[in-house]
Formats: sequence, C-alpha cells, structure tokens
Amino acid sequence: MAEELAKSLGAIASILENLQRKVDDNGTQTPISLALPSFDPDSTDNHVWLQKIEGYKNEFGWSDRATVSRIGPFLLKSALGWFSVWQPTEETFENFKIDFSVSFPKQKNLATTSEIDEQAKSRLSTFGR
Repeated sequence: MAEELAKSLGAIASILENLQRKVDDNGTQTPISLALPSFDPDSTDNHVWLQKIEGYKNEFGWSDRATVSRIGPFLLKSALGWFSVWQPTEETFENFKIDFSVSFPKQKNLATTSEIDEQAKSRLSTFGR
C-alpha cells in the first residue's frame, strides 16, 4: 500500500513539475494557433527572421529554452538539419542567434551585386583610357 502511494505521489509531483515548467516558459498565454514564420535558407533574411522570433519571445514572455524549442518546426531545408545537430555549450536564444547567423549568413542580392560588378568594370575600363 505504501509503495502504491509513493508511486502515485511521484506521478503527481512529476505532473506538477511539468505544469510549473510550462507556466515558467510561457509567462503569458501564447495563442494555440500561433505559427512562427518559417525560415528557408534559400530565400529568408536571417536577421529579419531572428528579429521576428525575438519579438514573439518578448511579447509572450518565453524563456530561452521555450523559444529555442518552438523554433524547430519552422526551419526548412538545411536549416532544419543544422538545428537537429546543433549542440551549444548553453542552450540560450542568444547562443542560437549567434550560431545561426554564422551558419546562415545574410543573403546577398545577386542582382545588385552583379550590377555593382558591371559598374566597377566599366569604371576600370574608362580609367585605363
């Protein structure tokens, strides 16, 4: 009888700990239907995306742990693969932002870069005349 009571109390304690963790992580109520913006490494500006995620983190009072745990389903292609093997020394949102920014640098606008290259070539050719 005492053994069954101890198991029941242990289960109740575990449930209460999980509930407390959820309250701590959420701070405020997060809408159930909230979908974070997706990150596609081929087309999404990492800086803009990280700012949006940080905005949600601040608005809803998410802890670093809660924020990082919510991100995974919204990462696409190689970003999801990177996230699945990401092993920071400390799982904070700040560490995530740093590592993520290094792994997925801001996208360059190749059209603009190409135009600048052409302008530079044209200036060089007129300089030599």
